[in-house]
This record gives sequence, structure tokens and C-alpha cells, in this order.
Amino acid sequence: MSINYEKLLELRNRKVGFNHDIGLNFTRIEEGYAEAELPIEERHLNPLGTVHGGCTFTLMDAVGGSAAISYGYLITTASSHVLFINAARNTKKLRAVAKAIKAGRTLIDIDVEVFDDADEMVAKATFVFFRLGEKIGV
Repeated sequence: MSINYEKLLELRNRKVGFNHDIGLNFTRIEEGYAEAELPIEERHLNPLGTVHGGCTFTLMDAVGGSAAISYGYLITTASSHVLFINAARNTKKLRAVAKAIKAGRTLIDIDVEVFDDADEMVAKATFVFFRLGEKIGV
């Protein structure tokens, strides 16, 4: 199946939904790979002044899902295993990189790493996405 990755990137950056609400920006998508950035604002911080873990998780889930849909089908998150490595503090943005480990007929395994603006790793995760039968149409 031929995927138009430029159109897929536009689709992921539409100004609707939760990704838009928190300010996610997808910067690159190709087969089995995706990158995204999240400019950090005060609303992303927890009471201690570091980026909230739920915000970091959302970034990982979204960029991992983008790598998974790069195979041309709608997906849903089946499971995840997350390691929060360093507190994200005093950073202007987080950058996430997702790479496919294996893309099977129904399950897609994706590794995701998140970095602060000093290129220090903040978190990493492995996601399993379930491939739904419907094509994404791009």
C-alpha cells in the first residue's frame, strides 16, 4: 500500500482534538517512524514545576501512534511500558522519536524516546498498537 506521508503529517497536525489542545506538533512521519515536539508551557507542569508525567505519556502515545499508522491502517493502543528517566525541568520543549520494532498483521511494536531541549533523555517506552481493519485513506 502506498502512503502519502506528507498528507499523513498534515492529518496528524490538524488543529482539532486533544493533540491540538496540548500543543503537539508532528515534525516527521515515514514508514515505521515518527517525530513530534511539544513546546512546554506552564499548563504542562505539575506542582513541582516539572513537566507532568501524563503530559510526557501523551506525547509518547501520540508519536508512537503516528509511527504505527504509517503502515496505512487505523490503530488503537493495546499496551505500554514506560520508564520515566529524568524530570523534565527548565526545558522549552520535549522532542519524541518513535521507531517500529515489528509490524505484524494485527500488532505493531513501537519504541519511543523523549528528550528535553538539552537532548537529555526524559523517558522511554515500548508500545503495542492493535491494527484495526480500516485503512487511513492518505
